[in-house]
Amino acid sequence: MLKRNSFILAGFLLASPWALKAQAPKVNDANIAIPSAAILAISTTECPSVYGILGSGSVDLPGTSGTHSPRIFRNGTPSSCAVPKSWPGVFGSGSYAYDAYTLTNSTGISQCVNMNLYVYSSEGNQIHLTVYNGSFNPSSISTNYLADSGSSAPPGSSVGLSLTVGAGQSIVVVLTNPFGTATGQDYLLSYDNLCVTYDRSYLDDMGRSSICYNSYTGQYKWTILSGFGAGTDYTGQAMISNSGNTLKSASIDPLTIVFNVYPINQSALGFFHPRAWGNMIGSILADKNINNNPPSDCIRIMEDKR
Repeated sequence: MLKRNSFILAGFLLASPWALKAQAPKVNDANIAIPSAAILAISTTECPSVYGILGSGSVDLPGTSGTHSPRIFRNGTPSSCAVPKSWPGVFGSGSYAYDAYTLTNSTGISQCVNMNLYVYSSEGNQIHLTVYNGSFNPSSISTNYLADSGSSAPPGSSVGLSLTVGAGQSIVVVLTNPFGTATGQDYLLSYDNLCVTYDRSYLDDMGRSSICYNSYTGQYKWTILSGFGAGTDYTGQAMISNSGNTLKSASIDPLTIVFNVYPINQSALGFFHPRAWGNMIGSILADKNINNNPPSDCIRIMEDKR
C-alpha cells in the first residue's frame, strides 16, 4: 500500500534534476554509461502513471504478462525522437519475464512521447524498457520494434526513452527482467503526450457553455450547456498563442473557435461555431470572473487518474 500511494513522490523525484544526478549508474550489456539526458522528465501533458508488478501487470491499465526468448541486446543507447534507433540485436538464451501494455495516441496529431521507467529500491532485479509498433510477438522480439531504453533500471533507479508516435497509432510497451523469469519487481511507468488532458477550464456566466483546453497543445472540449445544441460536447485541436491565453482554430477546421483569456482583467471571452450549423449563431462563453468557477469535471477526471 505504501508503494502504491507513493507513486506521486516517485514521479516528482524523476522530474527533479538534483535527484537524477544521485541515481546509480545504469546497467547494459555494452558496459556503456548512460548520459543523464537519457533520463527524461515527464512534461506538462503527462498521462496517468502505471504502477505495476512484473508478472502480475497493473490495475491501472490492462496488459499481458509472460516470457519471451531471447532478449534484446542492451547497447547503452536510449532511443530518442531526434535520433530513432535501429534494432540492436539479441542477447542471451532462455526465457525472460515481461509485462506488456498497449497505448494509443488519442491526441489527433503526431507526438514525441517521453517515457520513464522507475524500479522500486526494495526489489532485487532490473527492468528493461522496449516499445513496439501495434503488437508484440514474444516468439519474434525483433518484429515491430520501435525503440528501447538501451539499459535496464536497477532497483531505486530509472531509465528513459523517447519516440515519435503518429496520430491514432498504437504502441506496445514491454517491460522485461533481463536476467530471467523472476517476477515480483514493483515499477512505475510514466509517459506523456499520448492522452487528451486539460489544464484550463472556464464557464459562461449565463450557463450557456463551458470549455476545457490544454494550454500547451491546443486540445479542447467545448460543451454547450443551453440553447441550440445543448448537451453536446465538441472536441478538437486549435492553435495556442499568448502564453496559452489565446485559442484559435485554423481557417479550414470544421469547428470554428476563438477564445481569449485576459489575465489583467481576470476574465475570458470566446465564440464557438461548427460549420455544419450553417449561418446559425454559435455558442458564446463570457466569463467575467475566472476565479469563481466551480470545480471542473474535466480537470478533476484527469487528476483522479494520476
